[in-house]
Amino acid sequence: YQNLYLTGEKISGFNWLLGVEYLDQNTNYEQLTGTALNEPIPGTRTDGKLEYNSIAAYGSASYDFTDWLTLDAELRYTRDEKVIASAQFDRVT
Repeated sequence: YQNLYLTGEKISGFNWLLGVEYLDQNTNYEQLTGTALNEPIPGTRTDGKLEYNSIAAYGSASYDFTDWLTLDAELRYTRDEKVIASAQFDRVT
């Protein structure tokens, strides 16, 4: 996970913030499931891979009209990509 942002100094009551985020996760897994206990090689095996990628850009701006009144505006765009691949093998003789 990476997050990078920039902020602006307050100028005449105006503040701003811009940023980006990036996430890249990859996971491999194996799952074993059994059936009856009296089988010589019971159950199945499942192998899989999970991939998750996400990128986002965001911004925020605010303006102080008075000490007690501030206008805020925020915007965010996110793009996610998710992939799963798996294979199941029956463990029987």
